Amino acid sequence: MFSAGAPVAATRTSPFAVLPMGLKTVLHRRFESGSDRLDGPIMTRYFTDLAAGHDVGYSPELVAQAQGNTFISLARDVLHGQVSEPIDLVVVAHDGPDFDPRLSAPVNLTAVLPGAPMTYSVSGQGPLAGFLALRVAAGYVRRKPMHRVLVLVMEQRGMPYAGERPPVDAATALLFESGAGSTRVAVLPGIDRADARAETDRLAPADRYGPGLTGGPVAEGRSATALWAEPPAVLADYDPIRGTLGICAFARESEPSAPPLA
Repeated sequence: MFSAGAPVAATRTSPFAVLPMGLKTVLHRRFESGSDRLDGPIMTRYFTDLAAGHDVGYSPELVAQAQGNTFISLARDVLHGQVSEPIDLVVVAHDGPDFDPRLSAPVNLTAVLPGAPMTYSVSGQGPLAGFLALRVAAGYVRRKPMHRVLVLVMEQRGMPYAGERPPVDAATALLFESGAGSTRVAVLPGIDRADARAETDRLAPADRYGPGLTGGPVAEGRSATALWAEPPAVLADYDPIRGTLGICAFARESEPSAPPLA
């Protein structure tokens, strides 16, 4: 049994939490519309109850018509043939919901990945889902030594109601290993939008800024799967809805030490 304590606070001198692992492998893939379905009266009743009182453009007919990819299928396809060594911890990150609420990607990943890893999910954090996932991973690794951590950032558009949705289904897998460097991550609430870019540059000037900092278009949905594809040394993004800034800095073992972070 694994007992979790309170989240690890950043130090007084730095807002960055440290994951003592380097980024070993990055896998990124976009997907066509999936073939999973939501047929059946149970799902119609579930979504009818869920949408009641919310203006989300729902109608029961949309459940029967819905077709998409579940997070289980996205994870399975992006990881196919890529993971052979035991994994200690998996964190699944997403903003929008899974296509089929009856299925659990974390439970499935624990069963199918080597090492039967502990698996968690973080959601509802918009473009900072991946940053929060790394923050969670850093907290666990600090308490219990681990060798490999997998972070999955995923997004799917097959929701049985109208409204804003991702333009594509996509998944990015980030595999971290001990002895391959280190990773620093900061998730900073209470940052005004007008100050976000300057605060990023003060703490760690980024090589890649997400749409929340550039004002550019969102490429693959609010979970920002595209931001993590082939990540540079430092990347950052901002969630204007929550007023939160995310910064991540990667230092691989073969690289010179990264410049000091504020």
